Amino acid sequence: AAIIETSYIEPRAEYCSLGFGYGINNRLRHYGPFEDGSRWEKKFKDRMKPWRVRESGPVVIMGQMPGDMALKQFVNFYDWTARTFNELVALGHEVKFRPHPNASPHHLKRTGMRVRKWQKSVVHADEDALWRGLLQAIDEGMEIETSKQPLLEYLDEAKFVVTFNSNSGVDAVLSGCPAYAADPGSMAWDMTARELGVIVTPDREAWARWLSWCQWTREELESGEAWEHACPPHLR
Repeated sequence: AAIIETSYIEPRAEYCSLGFGYGINNRLRHYGPFEDGSRWEKKFKDRMKPWRVRESGPVVIMGQMPGDMALKQFVNFYDWTARTFNELVALGHEVKFRPHPNASPHHLKRTGMRVRKWQKSVVHADEDALWRGLLQAIDEGMEIETSKQPLLEYLDEAKFVVTFNSNSGVDAVLSGCPAYAADPGSMAWDMTARELGVIVTPDREAWARWLSWCQWTREELESGEAWEHACPPHLR
């Protein structure tokens, strides 16, 4: 099956991802002339900034949309958030949580002990279980970031970023902010730390070339150019 989804590199409104199989993101198979850097150089090169390592600043746990299909099979995201928050605090870090842009930070503010859902129906079998980790983490002192500061500006102030498998891991790595991803389904997986709290700054060139061949414009899909390069060989 060909899976077409939201793209990975900005401007995300102008591209869509293309992979093959029955998973999502890095669980799909991607094809292309990955050794060819021309697509990266022409379209995306300016997105990558030098690595930076900060001695201070917050560690930011990146939110994901409740019920996200990239999460549902693998984790209760807010339970994972609570565990991760406690692990980071135990390591001595200042920790903040930045909500997913489609899950307004206002629903994460505590009103007494109630949390307003981001929508009426959430793709989860047990909604109480879905939210319990968020309430627990708030009670234990996790700060919810409610500013409207653009993501790239926010990343510039972060010590490092922690994600489960959010595309914000890609944003962080391209911006030069070190990252940790908990799930191999993350498109940033190969560029992120395997141990929470460890800073890694690997060479990103081969990864960037690969990523550039994983997303296409609508025009490239319609013209057949995307299929010529990104299809499994036996389907070309």
